Amino acid sequence: MSPCRGWMLNAAAYWAKGENRDTDQALNSIAPPQAVIGLSWVSASDSWDFTATGTFTGSKDESDIDDTDGERFATPSWVIVDLTAGWRPNQRVELRAGIFNATDKKYWRWLDVANMDSSDPMISPVIPAGTEFLGHGPFVILSHILIIHNIYKDKDPVCRLVWLT
Repeated sequence: MSPCRGWMLNAAAYWAKGENRDTDQALNSIAPPQAVIGLSWVSASDSWDFTATGTFTGSKDESDIDDTDGERFATPSWVIVDLTAGWRPNQRVELRAGIFNATDKKYWRWLDVANMDSSDPMISPVIPAGTEFLGHGPFVILSHILIIHNIYKDKDPVCRLVWLT
């Protein structure tokens, strides 16, 4: 048996640069560079899987911001880690759970705050929620409040559970 059996490495990256040809200013519609790297494992029986995903995002430097209409909030770089797992006891049932932003990192997505200055009171509410716990499946018992939605797709019932914080 190969030591790599069941392991997968996924990666994606984004980088763009541009400027307004009329004003020679940076384009505020361009997000900072970002890379996403995931490492997954799937059991030989294909009934269990685990994934760890890291999202690495660069800062939006002031030199990359057109502030001719006013000062803009320059977002710092950030890294978040997401952990997910799944269990398939048979072909018709699948349970999935995840911890998103597992390190509880405070971060801003540039495109969410591109039109705000650093003193804007809306900067804080724009921060994505801290650590989130989500689960999907026919049942999950957790110690927090859950909302259960029944969804019927191809007549197979599926329940979605959302962890509220």
